[in-house]
Amino acid sequence: MARFSRASAAGEGKSPDAGYDTMTGEDLAALPVAKRGRGDTLLTLGASWLPLSKPRQLLDAWEGMS
Repeated sequence: MARFSRASAAGEGKSPDAGYDTMTGEDLAALPVAKRGRGDTLLTLGASWLPLSKPRQLLDAWEGMS
């Protein structure tokens, strides 16, 4: 999963990568989320401007770590 897609190189300086430390989808999926929670933990995930399959992939990756 790419961090952010841009229409052209002109958007490079305006992207979140230019002002913030960001993580790739693979980096996020590798976080040990399931190991940090207990059996009664509720995980919420907010996502914007992503295809809905991307957050679902993260949840599936995190669930597999338990």
